[in-house]
Amino acid sequence: MADSEDRKRLQKQLTQAKQRRAKQHVSSDQAVSPVAREAALPASLREPDDIAKGVAIVRNPDEDPGIRESVLGRLSIAAGKSHELIDLVLNILTNRADPPGLRLTALRVLQELSFSSGLFQTRRADYLAALREVVSDADAGLREPALEILALKKDEYAQRILLNGLRTPSEAIVPPEKAIQMLGYDVHAEHYPILRELLANPPNAAAKEEAVRALAGDPGSQQLLTDVLVDKAESLEVRKLSALALGALAPEAFAPHAKRIVADDDDEDDLRATVLTSLTSSGDQKALRDDAEFQQHVERLKARSSSGAAGRAAASFLAKQKKG
Repeated sequence: MADSEDRKRLQKQLTQAKQRRAKQHVSSDQAVSPVAREAALPASLREPDDIAKGVAIVRNPDEDPGIRESVLGRLSIAAGKSHELIDLVLNILTNRADPPGLRLTALRVLQELSFSSGLFQTRRADYLAALREVVSDADAGLREPALEILALKKDEYAQRILLNGLRTPSEAIVPPEKAIQMLGYDVHAEHYPILRELLANPPNAAAKEEAVRALAGDPGSQQLLTDVLVDKAESLEVRKLSALALGALAPEAFAPHAKRIVADDDDEDDLRATVLTSLTSSGDQKALRDDAEFQQHVERLKARSSSGAAGRAAASFLAKQKKG
């Protein structure tokens, strides 16, 4: 009996799902409320009739903006198989007369296609050209993601734009901290001088932090990073980032400064924890193990801050030391 009831319930659910799917269609009737039209849309427009209606809606500037965005998003799979639809999405992205929300949806669709569509790979040059055009857009909501996509793709044009904005702030199209972060996706040796200058004379705290991150691979920045690390007037976050950078960049030069920070009970516990963590993973473990005075400082820190970050870092360091 139970099995029979379960089968009936399952059959009812399947029938209801089939009926819901049958009701789904693309409606071109603007007399119907946008909410009702959107609720009736299939999750993806794949049938030729739905695709044709969808394209007409997306192209119609008199249509409800929300409906145009919803329909465009649902054309993604079909666009991955059609040069004509790819052209449509590219044109929407670069058309400054279209609503920003629709253009942002176009950007999302194109980004999805760049990963999912083999056909789209043949349009890579067109996609990059469209992104470069959008980089100069007045709308930051479009400009910044377009620039970031280009930066992730190691695009030279994007790098020139970013460097120019750092050198000439009045011409910057993204905040300096964002520009440094984007340059970090593919930092080149010729970028380091301006990054060092920004670390020494930062436009804001966030930019200084990003500069430290970006300089973590630059041997020429070792002394500058060291100066930041040992300066107690610097922010805690900048000093922590400098510790991590130096620990990876120059572990032998980092070790003496790290030891002094760990031994200094007046320094920040969070910094001491970071320093110990860096020493645990990158330091000369034998030299650290043979330094009896330093071992005592770590033992004292473990006892003094057993429940804090510094105490946990000290315990982890000592545990690794015992393993040899």
